[in-house]
Amino acid sequence: MSRKPTPVDATELETLRQHVRIRSGLECDNFSHIRLLQEEIQKLTGENLSFQTLSRFFAMVRNEFNPSTDTLQIISRYLGYNNFKEFRQLNMEIDAGSHGQALTARIIVSLFSQLDPDEPLDGGMLQIVRNVANILKQRNRLTTDLHQAMAKNRYCRSYFFERLVNIDGLTGEYGEGLNYYLLHAWKREQSLFAHALYCYKAFLSGDIILFAKHFQFLEEYSADEIQKLDPLTAGRYYACLVFRHALEDEEAAMPRQGGDQVKAIVVQRTEKLVQGAGYIPGEAHILAGDLEQGWQLLNSHSMTSSSIPLQFNEELITEFNILRLFCGYFSGNISRKK
Repeated sequence: MSRKPTPVDATELETLRQHVRIRSGLECDNFSHIRLLQEEIQKLTGENLSFQTLSRFFAMVRNEFNPSTDTLQIISRYLGYNNFKEFRQLNMEIDAGSHGQALTARIIVSLFSQLDPDEPLDGGMLQIVRNVANILKQRNRLTTDLHQAMAKNRYCRSYFFERLVNIDGLTGEYGEGLNYYLLHAWKREQSLFAHALYCYKAFLSGDIILFAKHFQFLEEYSADEIQKLDPLTAGRYYACLVFRHALEDEEAAMPRQGGDQVKAIVVQRTEKLVQGAGYIPGEAHILAGDLEQGWQLLNSHSMTSSSIPLQFNEELITEFNILRLFCGYFSGNISRKK
């Protein structure tokens, strides 16, 4: 009996292979890499793909057939998806891309190799970061390739994903780039950041199901872990609490938490945030339509422009003041005359 063809095309298979290479850190172009990948899949999923199956999947061994459905399901679960259908739905707009643009992306990212993101930026490097950040705000094929390449680079992950959060781009290339960031999120704090940004995306697009899916990952973190987070990441976490409180009144599907309790937690923890991260929960209240609470947070005694870090000081101070002006005026705390 002839084998029934698996309904998957060449582009989907190449995209899946590329994600495996990113996730594993292996090129998978030799048998030693295939053996290492086999062991990692077994370790992470508890399921076994034979050495021969993986060799055929990466075209190390000649094969006239597509991978079986079971193989596609196991590989998708290894990548963090529930099944291949989910992988296809979330990623097929992010295809292999043209080699020329991918090469350009790698060249740009190479500028940041061997750099320590914890070191302060000098004037020249700061301008380079700003220039690249402006490129990333454009919606084109290159930005997709850039986000894919940047996810592998520690410096780029720190600046172009974590510090320069592009909220307006969450439904575009920046949001799609979170798929790649999450593949390289080896630390729990990085995973929390990625799922928090997915919660932002879901809240702003009104997708209650997607929000619940990613918020459940945030619930896995203990209060002690949250208090030890980097302030910027902690700010995103508390922003998601604000979003959850706003959604729970609209959808019965969201388990309800006490509104006053949520506000008390956010206010208390925001007071302890430093390095300018305290404005993030205030911004979340504005996005959720609670302008009065946003005004109170943005004008608390701990929230001053001097608390904003020197790097990107000008941009953050401008955003901080615009947020205060907006919620102050529309909440009635700033009059037209003022």
